Parts: sequence; C-alpha cells; structure tokens
Amino acid sequence: MSNNFLGKKILIVTSHPDDESFLCAGTIYKNFFAGGQTYLVCATLGEKGDSHLNRPATKKALKERRKKELLSAGRFLRISKIYTLNLPDGGLKGKFKIYYKKCLNIAKQIKPDVIFGFGPDGITGHHDHETSGKVAESLAKRLKIPFYAFSLPPRLIKSAEAFLNSKARTDIYLDKVLFKKPDIRVLIDPRVKMKAIRFHKSQLEDKKTFTGFSKFLSGYNLKSEYFKKR
Repeated sequence: MSNNFLGKKILIVTSHPDDESFLCAGTIYKNFFAGGQTYLVCATLGEKGDSHLNRPATKKALKERRKKELLSAGRFLRISKIYTLNLPDGGLKGKFKIYYKKCLNIAKQIKPDVIFGFGPDGITGHHDHETSGKVAESLAKRLKIPFYAFSLPPRLIKSAEAFLNSKARTDIYLDKVLFKKPDIRVLIDPRVKMKAIRFHKSQLEDKKTFTGFSKFLSGYNLKSEYFKKR
C-alpha cells in the first residue's frame, strides 16, 4: 500500500524523547519537503531512562537535557511545533485520561489530517508506548481521521519477537510482544535519520545507535520507515 500522508498535516504522539527520531525521522523530514506540516506530542521527558552522559545527572537535569535534545532534533527535522506534556516517565498507564485530554485539546487546535503513534506492540513492548498508542488511536477515532502505527521492517519481525520475548520482563513491559506486518513503506534518506538520532546524545551508549537492541537491529535498514494503517 502506498502512503497518502506525505504533504499533509501530521500529528505524532510519542512517549519519550528520541521516539520520533528512531521511528519516523525520515518521514517527518520528507513530509516537510512535500509541503506538509508535522506536529509532535512527547508525553514524558525520559527522566527514568539510563543516562549516558560523562557525568551523573539528577532526574531534573536529565529532563532538561533531554528536552533540549528533543527540540534540537525537531528543528533539524523541520517539525512545526513540539508539545512536551511532562507526564511521569514509566507511569503513563495510570495517566491515560489526562494524557488523552491534553492531546485532544492540542489536536483541536492543530486540526491534523492524520495521526501517527505506536501500535499494540509498542515496538519494544514498553507500557508507556502501549499507552501512547491507545491515546493516539482513540484520538484518531474521535476525530475520524486515519491512524498509522509505527512498524518494524518485515524481515526483522521474527527476530524482534524472539529477542523481546526472551528478555526478563519488568512491570514496565508487556509480558508478550507480537508484531503485525506493515503495509506502508516510506523511502528515506538514512543520513537524515542518523543525524536526528545523534541529537539525543544522553541516550546513546558509547555513541552506539541501537543500544540494547543490537541482536535484532544489527541489519536495520535505515533507508526505509514502516507503518501499519489501523
């Protein structure tokens, strides 16, 4: 299936700084040059994630740093506006109502043509991602506009499921992750995606792009991004 969202007004709903760069940076950039506009909602500032800065950082300092990194990536990608909701990292599941309400108010202002977000798999099985996906899809249904879920490349699905489902799960991850095959592929410039990811320096371990996921992302194709219309 070919995409019909490039050149339109897109609202993206994510959980953490860097989600936008890993999952759809090339599409965001391409949308701008197709005459479209992209708006981003980032629910948390990733204060519970590991810090890979040279010096230890408090949660407050890490939030400030990751917000700056997000805004820098957004400027590079030509995002029209970024909304940071400052909801608790790792705690979105218990904040669904306020999360949805904030996003609905934003969407009413923007009047998007389509919404992007996580599918039920959450890409990594993270509960924050799962909740963000539910908010985004509920929003699309309320507004009666298309919803596109971030997806993995088809050839990585089996290895990703095996890797994620073999890991010891904590209370912030789904017990089991099952991926749906994407039906939309967007060809992108890999240099754009890599540059966007590298703005998130506090999240890159020894400058490694796919920290923690190398076993199934070692062959990740940076020339394409994938989506599933729901």
